[in-house]
Amino acid sequence: MKKIYVLILASIIGIFTIVLTIVFNNNYTFVKSTDLENESLAGINIMQPVDKTYLEKEFGKLSEEITSDKGERSLLFYNEPYYVDVQVDKNNHVVGIRVNYSDKTSNTKFNTNRNIGSSSSFSDIQKAYGGNYSKKTWRNFMGSGDGYAMLYIDKVHHVTIEFAFSEINPDNDNRNDLFLSSISLN
Repeated sequence: MKKIYVLILASIIGIFTIVLTIVFNNNYTFVKSTDLENESLAGINIMQPVDKTYLEKEFGKLSEEITSDKGERSLLFYNEPYYVDVQVDKNNHVVGIRVNYSDKTSNTKFNTNRNIGSSSSFSDIQKAYGGNYSKKTWRNFMGSGDGYAMLYIDKVHHVTIEFAFSEINPDNDNRNDLFLSSISLN
């Protein structure tokens, strides 16, 4: 009888450990969901069919196309002062888009449907998307200087949008001199 109690206790401890591991290894467990169902970036929605002609009209000439073993592709547009990466699944639907800005005025037409773009501030994003986000910071990531990112998650529709802020001048000692350097919609 003692062996059964020990086995039950061990099982309960094991299940409890697994649950705690899952909860605390996912940084987003305690972030409330934000409705991103119809979210777009630069006029592109997740899961819409890709049209290279439209993409080149919006972002300039396609610079590079990388195809994975699974048939997924990254369509890369390097057109200073911005950089765009559109990720496409094997069925030719957009599964992600990332726009990187060189400065606050890189291209103000590459906005989200809530009008957040290169000139937007932290408070602009909070007004448009609310306070339910995960924030991560970094220090001098790969020589780019300090920065932070705000991640909003739609747990119902499985969509995320991330806003990353970087130093305007990494050599500047003014830590408040940040700008919206990239937006990613996945």
